[in-house]
Amino acid sequence: MDIEQRSYSFALKIIKLVESLPRDSVSRVISEQLLRSATSIGANIVEAQAASSRKDFTNFFTYALKSANETKFW
Repeated sequence: MDIEQRSYSFALKIIKLVESLPRDSVSRVISEQLLRSATSIGANIVEAQAASSRKDFTNFFTYALKSANETKFW
């Protein structure tokens, strides 16, 4: 399984997790942050693969790593 497929699968698992969380205000705020950062990983990987330059490629993968670190925090 390549990184694009793995990040997509990860995003789907996070979506299921978020859907299972309680609907209180704290959980809602945290789940929104988690969902945003987790789905951003795959989006940036896809963008990196379509990059027009080596610098763009590196930047998009750097953003994906930052999103992964943020996801780990949440």
